[in-house]
Amino acid sequence: MSEIVCLNVGGVIYTTTRATLCTYPDSMLGAMFSGNYGFTKDENGCCFIDRDGTMFKHILAFLRSNSLILPDNFTEFDLLKNEAEFYQIQPLLDALGEFGKKESKFLEVIDKIRIKTASLYRFYADTTVIGRKDVLLEFPEYFGLDVEEVERKVKRGIPARFPETPYALACSVRFSGCRGVSMRPIVASYLYQNGWKLLKSTSSSAGGDKSTEEIIHERWSLEN
Repeated sequence: MSEIVCLNVGGVIYTTTRATLCTYPDSMLGAMFSGNYGFTKDENGCCFIDRDGTMFKHILAFLRSNSLILPDNFTEFDLLKNEAEFYQIQPLLDALGEFGKKESKFLEVIDKIRIKTASLYRFYADTTVIGRKDVLLEFPEYFGLDVEEVERKVKRGIPARFPETPYALACSVRFSGCRGVSMRPIVASYLYQNGWKLLKSTSSSAGGDKSTEEIIHERWSLEN
């Protein structure tokens, strides 16, 4: 079972062992490489599988370690799940389900501040929160609207509503502060009170549309 196997998955070449491919005997790979099914070989003698070659590295990594480890910026969960379903690897599907639940509780908060460099007078700031729709919909309703618009509606006795978004999963909402005021402290207070924790913070700046302007981006990554 320690025989070395060369695979051509959608044009991407992998080298592993038959034992690794048979880690889960009930999976399609387990059935293929235990001798129950035949397979096509390419011109170099590699076993050919007509599937996504890039995604297969995650499939193979799971077979080798029996654990799901994905890069921080990984976003192709649906594609990987589709491949796991094709190969019928139930433990990987279970791990993806748990990983998805964890990822759904991550947010990014980005503050965009435009200032006049001549006087350092901040004249507006926009705070954007990026995350899953179901997480964003937990925010108080007034967060989805311009502060001035909320104030006008409150004075008229009209409740503010969180804006609907067509996206089923990842989406974003922008909180616009008044002139010279950032919504970020209000957002930060809400997140802190509801158990969100800061993982990392970065800051960068660039010139604006005019020579006397500067744009500052401050980004938070949080988890709950």
